[in-house]
Amino acid sequence: MAVHMTSLTDEGIHALQTMMLLTAFAAWSGTKEDLRAALQFHGRLAFAVRQEWALSEYGEGAETNTWEVWLARESLKRLTIVRVTFCIFTLMNLMTIAYDIPSPMLLEAQHGMPAHENQWCARTEVDWIEAMRCAGIQTWPSAQAIVERLVDESLPVPSHIGMFGCHVLISFLVQKIILLRRSCPTKDVIYLENRRCFIRALRRWQLMWESEPEASLSPDHPQGPILFNCTALLRVAYIRLVSDYSPIRRGFAASCSEDKIASSITGIEAPIRDADTTRAAIQACLALRVPTQLGFKMIARTSFWVWSVQHALSYFECALLLSKWLQANQQASDLSAEERRIRHMLEQTVGPSNGSFQAEESSTRLDVRVLKRWAELFKTENTTVWQIMPKMARILEIYADTLSNTPTN
Repeated sequence: MAVHMTSLTDEGIHALQTMMLLTAFAAWSGTKEDLRAALQFHGRLAFAVRQEWALSEYGEGAETNTWEVWLARESLKRLTIVRVTFCIFTLMNLMTIAYDIPSPMLLEAQHGMPAHENQWCARTEVDWIEAMRCAGIQTWPSAQAIVERLVDESLPVPSHIGMFGCHVLISFLVQKIILLRRSCPTKDVIYLENRRCFIRALRRWQLMWESEPEASLSPDHPQGPILFNCTALLRVAYIRLVSDYSPIRRGFAASCSEDKIASSITGIEAPIRDADTTRAAIQACLALRVPTQLGFKMIARTSFWVWSVQHALSYFECALLLSKWLQANQQASDLSAEERRIRHMLEQTVGPSNGSFQAEESSTRLDVRVLKRWAELFKTENTTVWQIMPKMARILEIYADTLSNTPTN
């Protein structure tokens, strides 16, 4: 493999890798001291990445018509962009989702896109030439170029992006959606027009994802969990287009008490009933069914959470959206066929025969049962180093108890 033919001696790259790991462990530990340490690395990481690119000799205009030149440039991309730059970019986006802290890092044109795994895994020049031939002449200079293609339905869906390329793109889309919500009111015409563009991009991203031979909804896929993890960010993207949970996330950043954060959830408005909200609710419902089918207790007690903190962040937002969506629909007499289907799916998923609930709990409000079901999944105190997850479980339980004591309208 090409990676075996490269060496890594640059101290700056080693420093970036170390800072990235320290930031990741500190960001999800669940303590305010560690979060403060993670934020101290936040801006320094972005500056250091840009500095490394400025020092790099493999600029945007480098020729890549031979295997040796391609290998040299792609090695830099794999060891600084993919292994560091793109990983740092994704990490900072996750911190934005978790804590509502703006990311100091954007993907730039010079970063390009990672090559497809088939090219990277070529062991010889002959294998590499064959991989390049299979890929065709289409090259993607940047993530933005692919997003522009995804938005335009008159153009074919981009192909041969690769597993990591799909992950980078969905993280890029989530960042752009969050920036859009910050930039204009959600009832503004500009926001609504851009939301339609993002819906198209997300729908076509799914087609692109499904076209990857290794696309899988299983966390135990032999090729690794990258494409499975993409689905977590996809759900966040759909949810953030219709709901704003930044006030709740700021509570995590400020190390507020669990009671205070749960109380802030009460003040969040329910999403407007429309096709986009229904689509987001379907995504959240499907997210709940995956761990249900795999077994909640098995998921909570395995290494599933160690490498997929993005699923925990996504599931928390799914829990909030579904609870608010159910509250908005509980008294409605004009439910659409899709809305009725979602309620039916949730009833089946969180019924008393599923999980640890007692039979008498079948009369409990559906939104309360959904919240407690998610909380059950987050109870990983003894099995994970990411202590932010048990904290999310306690918050959901507190909020569910509050709803239980609140009469329905």
